Amino acid sequence: MRTSSKLAGGMEKTAVRIRRRPVWTILLGCVLLAPAAWAERPRAARPGRHAATSSAAATIISVNFQPNAPFAGRAPLSFTGVESQAAAACGVWSASNIWNNLSIAPYPALTTNPSFSNLVNSTGAATGVGISFTGTISSANGAPLDNSGSDALENEYFLISPAPGLTISTSVGYTISGLPANTPVALIAYAPNFTPPSIGGYQLTANGTVTAAFDGSNNITQIQVTSDASGAISGWWSNGTGGIGAPDMEMDFSGFQLAYPTSLSQVGTGCDSILGTVFNTNWTVSSAEIDTYNTTSVSQQANTYQVELKARMSGGSTYVFDQTYNVAFTDPTVQAAITQAKNLLTGAGALSFTGPTQLSSTQSTSSAVNTVQSGKVAGTASTGVTEYVGPATVHIGDNGICQSYSPTLTGCSSAFNLFTLQPGQMDFDALTVSPYTISQTATTTNTTLTSQVYEIDGAPAPATPAPPPLLLALMGIAACGLFVFRKRMLRGRGNPGRAS
Repeated sequence: MRTSSKLAGGMEKTAVRIRRRPVWTILLGCVLLAPAAWAERPRAARPGRHAATSSAAATIISVNFQPNAPFAGRAPLSFTGVESQAAAACGVWSASNIWNNLSIAPYPALTTNPSFSNLVNSTGAATGVGISFTGTISSANGAPLDNSGSDALENEYFLISPAPGLTISTSVGYTISGLPANTPVALIAYAPNFTPPSIGGYQLTANGTVTAAFDGSNNITQIQVTSDASGAISGWWSNGTGGIGAPDMEMDFSGFQLAYPTSLSQVGTGCDSILGTVFNTNWTVSSAEIDTYNTTSVSQQANTYQVELKARMSGGSTYVFDQTYNVAFTDPTVQAAITQAKNLLTGAGALSFTGPTQLSSTQSTSSAVNTVQSGKVAGTASTGVTEYVGPATVHIGDNGICQSYSPTLTGCSSAFNLFTLQPGQMDFDALTVSPYTISQTATTTNTTLTSQVYEIDGAPAPATPAPPPLLLALMGIAACGLFVFRKRMLRGRGNPGRAS
């Protein structure tokens, strides 16, 4: 059954085939990020150079193309749930339960350069991913119209056609934007599986490579796509060079699914034998800091002192004062201590003092370096990717600050973790090295310590010496003579007329 419309000049032209076989096909691709630059890197694990990995689920975006109004009396359907063939082929699609039902006006209305932004992921959260078309397209749905299995997805589609007299574009460009840059993307494209000549074959290109070709009989084809540096996948929807189908056949595009890691730390999900180890791939990220120091060296001299002051009575063995001071001898603290020591000696019976007398003086030297950072300037970080193939054990973890990187990291401050790859598993580890230039001043202090010992001696009052015996005798005789003489003198004065 077909729906026809009148074209210019009264010619009737079939525009959309609405009755088709209940058979549909999937173009399934799961893509690896393996640029040539990665392949040149060693495949063996290199110890101590990688950082943490995450097992967060991939971001999955599912899109169903449909008319925004009834076509030939058939209202549009919105596909929901997991698309069974994709999930059976690759486990990652088991989470694709929420779809973006994108719509434009049904044929014969035409839409030029439609675009759709902020597509939601499989959790219903809005993303920055969008799709835009460059050209004129239309939409329709087919019959029988039902929502069993995946029919709602395949029964609706955008279309282009090279049929004579139509104003629909024969080659339409498309861009899927908002993806992470240089990231592996798994892509499934859906189309009705009509048998030519009812529906013409067509192809899709992605970033310059023919990645999918629908000829009405193909089954499952793997697609390898990597987003470009701007995070986009761009290509053409056309019947290809020379045409795949008949020159006037329409080309129906039912929708697509894509999955990509949320970051390079994404660990892929295993797939069954249809895709082999396409999703048996891991992405890990590593980081390290390399510091370069600009050091200004400064030296300075410091003089320190240690003075021990002791005091005792002359000839004594016990010190009444013994204190040590970390200042020079001339410092007021030591001078006050001298006064204190003399007072203690005075209290012990000293009438005079000797000293302070220097008993010893020695010098010793030492050096110490104090480094102070005055600035830290970040350089341009660089990221390199190394591919590992299991069985292997990969060192991953935060490397912290490392001494060098040429080509492996050495002298890192943080311990690594171990990530084990099973046979056939692959890991692409992205190591980001962040250089910093640190300005600092290193001050070397040369210290001279002068150690001195001083002593104060206290002298008591001198004792009166005992006179010798002869002297005592003479003094006794003299005293007696003096006494007799004095007595006679006194008698003479009392009898002045008496003759002697």
